[in-house]
Amino acid sequence: MVYDCEKFVPNRFALALAAALRCRALNRGADPRTGELAGSGVDLALREIGAGAFSKNELALFLAPAHKLEAAELAPARLRKLAS
Repeated sequence: MVYDCEKFVPNRFALALAAALRCRALNRGADPRTGELAGSGVDLALREIGAGAFSKNELALFLAPAHKLEAAELAPARLRKLAS
């Protein structure tokens, strides 16, 4: 099931966040986007994401573009202060 979801949200951490957000919505009474009603909220959320029930605009928060970090960005702020 997770492998189906990776087509839409390639980062597993972002996938976990997206599924948690959708699970909360389902638990609060949101209508399922697929015909399935069985299973837990997390299971249903992952099935919806894997089925492509969401547009790219809806998943945009979880599809942040990857960029390269400079070495200075990787260091903690207090170390950057010491280095300058």
